[in-house]
Amino acid sequence: TASSGFHYANSTLTIDPGAVTLPTSGSIALTLTAADPSANVGTLSLTLVREESSDIYGPEGPGKPILCQPNPFDPTTSSGTICFQMTQDGVVDLTIFTLALRQVRKLTLTSSAGYCELPWDGKDESGTVVPNGMYIGLLNARVGGKTVIKKVKIAVLRP
Repeated sequence: TASSGFHYANSTLTIDPGAVTLPTSGSIALTLTAADPSANVGTLSLTLVREESSDIYGPEGPGKPILCQPNPFDPTTSSGTICFQMTQDGVVDLTIFTLALRQVRKLTLTSSAGYCELPWDGKDESGTVVPNGMYIGLLNARVGGKTVIKKVKIAVLRP
């Protein structure tokens, strides 16, 4: 309804500012239920978590982005190295996708706390060098009993 702060039109759900108040820490559970004119009902449940800090962050410190160095890189002459820091020992999966969200490669690193590097040779799972373009890397870190997901932008550019 219009007074609830939630609006649905053209396949998009909009939440008015202030309609949901997040706690300063912890989580809040939301359940959204909608029905169409034919009485088909759908429900979506989600939990929003606010954390004060992250267990994985960029090489320049907390709040800084995960980096690929160099960026862009030429896989015929070097690797792109994903650089980040972890507050505790953990396991990190790096899954690389095209911008069309086709999975290209998955790499895994078990690492100690501190500065970490995970090289990608610019090849897909079959060992073929990927074409020039932009790629998205998702870092899925299992650290301290929880999972943290971060993204990194990667550019491949051969002459």
